[in-house]
Amino acid sequence: MLQQRDLEKHKASDCPCREVLCEYCGQKTPFDELSAHQSMRCTEVPTPCPNECGQEALARKDMELHVAKECPNQVVQCSYASRGCTTQVRRSELEVHLQDARHHLEVVEAHFTKEIVKVRAEMNDMVRFLMRVRTLDEFLRLLDDVSLKTPVSHVELIVLGMRIYADNAMVQERGCFALITLCEVNNKNADQNIATVVAMRGIPVIIDAMKRHQNVMKVQEYALHVLRKMATNLDVKNFVQRGNNECIEQILDTMSRNQDNVGVQRDAIGVLLNMAVNDLIEVHIGKLGGIAHILAAMDRYPNSTSLQQLAAHSLFHLTFDAKNKERLISSGALQRLMNALFQHSQHTNTVYYALRAMAQLAKVDRYRNKMRRLGVIDAAKKALQDHPHHKDLQKKCKMLITRLNNDQ
Repeated sequence: MLQQRDLEKHKASDCPCREVLCEYCGQKTPFDELSAHQSMRCTEVPTPCPNECGQEALARKDMELHVAKECPNQVVQCSYASRGCTTQVRRSELEVHLQDARHHLEVVEAHFTKEIVKVRAEMNDMVRFLMRVRTLDEFLRLLDDVSLKTPVSHVELIVLGMRIYADNAMVQERGCFALITLCEVNNKNADQNIATVVAMRGIPVIIDAMKRHQNVMKVQEYALHVLRKMATNLDVKNFVQRGNNECIEQILDTMSRNQDNVGVQRDAIGVLLNMAVNDLIEVHIGKLGGIAHILAAMDRYPNSTSLQQLAAHSLFHLTFDAKNKERLISSGALQRLMNALFQHSQHTNTVYYALRAMAQLAKVDRYRNKMRRLGVIDAAKKALQDHPHHKDLQKKCKMLITRLNNDQ
């Protein structure tokens, strides 16, 4: 306990929570977070070029521009990358590389050979489809007749039809709805159906439907719903893990364009949740801005228990990556988790996953003071009282309280 006469000195120069100014950007920051602020977030910190090109140190924000546009030592793609050239060279060596005409003629020839193969495959798809379904009306009737008893062979037909009639919003809407039925958990062929969708490159077909028909809400809703059902499947996770970020990007874009639709937000978070269980996809979601989209949905729909529970669960899975932890802290995720805890204090799953997310964050020493200031200890104690019969929740609460109390 400090004496009154020592309190002012403590607050001015000793307290780890005192606010200080960053010498580079002038932002007020708690003293115990200053090092993390300057090493991770401050845009004005003098930063040397990571490529050691001889450029004098620049503010971090300017150094990022230097590396992206100017640095002679930065490795860049060939200007013919979109035509198949996979060569990467230093920016200073790019002109020399581009003068190799023979190499690039071979690259362009190989590229167009692949395009021809692709066109032939599309023509073969058209023939296979028309051999089984003669007209658009016949295909629409087939989609309307889909049930849990629909054979697996029809999944291929549905994906082919959606690809052929890509510009027809009605086909895309009914096609996605049919796939929802075929991928239902209570469908005995669900796993086989999903594997067929992946093998037929059906995920890009669904993503393409979302892009082409951005203003058709049923297409957006049904597409997200089927992706959410499929995302628990290992084949789908493997597809996304292999660098197919377009799926995540489209989900986030749909969230941005449909902020007023709670169903879209909920299903989109559900897709991200089911995918974030995979470590590599977790990293991609964080890099592409998924955390900010989830937090924005939590702010917009604080009274939706189902959305808050999915969001807390998603944030928990995103805490296993170190950079995601930093993103969560810097974007105010702790406060959102606290809000969910108190507003939905009787909903066990929301409380459980919010606490688990905070327990993960509390493993990092420099976050603990902030968590104590926000009242996380009191929130955990309240959860102990509100949910006395949930053994795992009780265990997580006690661990969190112990961790936050131990280093005071």
